[in-house]
Amino acid sequence: MRIKAIAVAVGFCASGALAKEKAVEMSRHAEYKSGAVMDRILAHKFEQWKAKLASGALNSTQWPRLNYTKCINGTAEAIHGDALHTFRCKNMDLYDFINHATLGSPLATEDGATGSSIWGWTDPRSGREFIAVGMYQGTGLAEILPKGRLLNLGFLPAPVALGQHALWKEIRSYKNYMIIGRELEDHGL
Repeated sequence: MRIKAIAVAVGFCASGALAKEKAVEMSRHAEYKSGAVMDRILAHKFEQWKAKLASGALNSTQWPRLNYTKCINGTAEAIHGDALHTFRCKNMDLYDFINHATLGSPLATEDGATGSSIWGWTDPRSGREFIAVGMYQGTGLAEILPKGRLLNLGFLPAPVALGQHALWKEIRSYKNYMIIGRELEDHGL
């Protein structure tokens, strides 16, 4: 059995050593380099968001605050009998949910996008936990209270005019700071 395992391992190594790198298709390379592929992907995303916006699915005011819901047999049913408020889970309970409008950003982009990125930080001295939620109009700030409820602390509006690409935002914690970057001209950090 051991000899068979060694022979299989040697075969895999030999096939890797004999493999040749696939030649670059210059026409595809040029298409990626020009940005045409990214433009197609973005157009597709914006098309999907427009359809969701038209249907009302991205109006965050329709989503109620959800309370503690225990995960039972892989499901957390926050509102009994409502499929839109029933979530798959594994060893994790839902403690609280606050929609974007309540956190300070009721609008979506003209293409329907409402937010991206969420990041957390724990105060090393007190143990208090905080989150920053990236949204279309700015960044929502909240504290996670000891029992898991969210306390809305405030809203940091975007420092520049909003546009189609206002959705994309990255948030990271560094020591005792939250660093917020965005794909908007003159946004800064």
